[in-house]
Amino acid sequence: MIKVVDNFLPEEQFREIESQMMGAAWPWYFNDIVDNTDDTSNAGKYQFTYGFYNRKEGWINSGEKVIWPITQRINPVVWLRIKANLNPFTSSPIQNQFHIDMVGMGEIPFLTSIYYVNTTNGVTLFKDGTEVENISNRLITFDGNLEHTGRTCTDKKRRVLINFNYIPSQGG
Repeated sequence: MIKVVDNFLPEEQFREIESQMMGAAWPWYFNDIVDNTDDTSNAGKYQFTYGFYNRKEGWINSGEKVIWPITQRINPVVWLRIKANLNPFTSSPIQNQFHIDMVGMGEIPFLTSIYYVNTTNGVTLFKDGTEVENISNRLITFDGNLEHTGRTCTDKKRRVLINFNYIPSQGG
């Protein structure tokens, strides 16, 4: 099941996140691996990323204050990883490979949520054929073991989203 929540945050909180992450001063890091592998499937592909949190190091950048409204609403038992992706414009849509974010979790149930910072014609795709449009201030949540991928945008300079992986609280 894929849960879609539009207008996830109040407008003022959304605008603050949008302003920070779409601004020229946000510290994006070049990453030449898009498809979770280092093989030829990545040839010519790249993205920019920003790591907020990982389970080995905890909070790894000062950006946690920016996404605080989102993390407070999700409120899991345990965070596994929080990472932002910036996928640059492409002249024609490029679909990446299907993947699971936290490979190696085994039988431990976890959720993935994706928060869209800007609206583009890029989409999130699921192996069953479901497509979720990239609409700003939308949060989608799904079983972390569902294979999914993204498709680049052709209508804006960049597609920006934040990916959350976590063990949910009861009823979460």
